[in-house]
This record gives sequence, C-alpha cells and structure tokens, in this order.
Amino acid sequence: MITPEMISTVRHKQYRMLIHGELVEAVRGETFPSTDPAVNEPLARVPSATAEDIDRAVAAAKEAFPKWRLTAPCAMSVLVC
Repeated sequence: MITPEMISTVRHKQYRMLIHGELVEAVRGETFPSTDPAVNEPLARVPSATAEDIDRAVAAAKEAFPKWRLTAPCAMSVLVC
C-alpha cells in the first residue's frame, strides 16, 4: 500500500535513466512532469527519452545480457530491488 509519506519522498524529485549501470540524463536534457493521478498534482520530473536514448539503453542491455542470464535469481532480486 502506498502511503502519503512514500509519495512525499518522490514528489518534486527529478529522475534520471539507468543506462549501462549509470544514472544519466536524456541526450537532449529534456524532462517532463509525471502527475499524481489521485490528486492531479506534479509528482516528479522524468527524462524525455529520444530514439538515441533508447538505442543506448538497448545496446547496454544486449551487452549485459550474456552475463545477466547466468545470474542466480536471488542475486538478481538484490540488484533490482
């Protein structure tokens, strides 16, 4: 269950994308607001990804997959959560 305290920790935060193990801005540096649908108020700003950002993410995923697929599920859960 999401609590108001949890919402307040993300409200008005600006997020970046995780690509190749690094938190990065969108190539163009553009963001857009993510709105809390419950109260129709700005919640956070998120990167406005372009095709170039997606290409970078896909290339990083392809590079990481051979090792990642051999990772034990319990180890994956620690990294993802």
